[in-house]
Amino acid sequence: MAVFEVCDVYREPNVTNFVASLVIAVGIVISYVPQYVKIVQTRTSVGLSPTFLFLISVAGFSAMSNLVLLSSLSLPCCSELTGFECVNSQVSLIQVGLQAISTLFIPLLCVIYTNTPDNTEYEQVVEAWRRILLYIATVTILVIVACFTFSAAHVLLFAQILGVLSTVITFIQYIPQLVETYHLKHSGALSIAMMLIQTPGGFLWTTTLIMKPGSNWSSWLPYLAAASLQGVLLMMCIYYDYYLTPKQALLDQQNSQNYV
Repeated sequence: MAVFEVCDVYREPNVTNFVASLVIAVGIVISYVPQYVKIVQTRTSVGLSPTFLFLISVAGFSAMSNLVLLSSLSLPCCSELTGFECVNSQVSLIQVGLQAISTLFIPLLCVIYTNTPDNTEYEQVVEAWRRILLYIATVTILVIVACFTFSAAHVLLFAQILGVLSTVITFIQYIPQLVETYHLKHSGALSIAMMLIQTPGGFLWTTTLIMKPGSNWSSWLPYLAAASLQGVLLMMCIYYDYYLTPKQALLDQQNSQNYV
């Protein structure tokens, strides 16, 4: 009876919310395209902190692992649900999985397309990518072990720990990137177009995760933190690229004319 009652939250889902969730899933992938294009076109990772690349990948994979564990608790309900209800109960996992994979492509493209593989910039990105793969392998093993050996209560606790870890890393990850952008005084290889899509999209995604039946705070908190901090980074990039840089160029031009 208890299992039946738990599964009841997934019955008769709202079709509008489901369609919105699918649209967000597609939008997540599309939002990363401007960043991919910028890395491929510029063939550099200047402006992208290697520490930021590492931490954003770790945070994304931690969040995905959180959803994998939570989904492992709800997956048995699919035997009592319709096909549509079952897919709807797992749609957040699809979204987070796509986001984690899309994030991993950023440091991978930096490794592939950085012009000079003998410089410090390239070596730092490669080292970040190696650490990312080591973290993914370690957490994957822990998640598999947890799903097959722990009780439901312990799985939930492990999922919440990963959710908190993802949130903490999200806050930490933006510090080196904010510092990097502050020192450069321009966006560099960081795509403003991507952030313009992802920042409002992040708040919308957080809202859908909160409204999802059976929602757990550990699943949506990392995305609320990410959207807020990305908003700060976006405002810095817009200020530097579209106000400070043109203003400085104008001042340099005036000084040059005065000198002549």
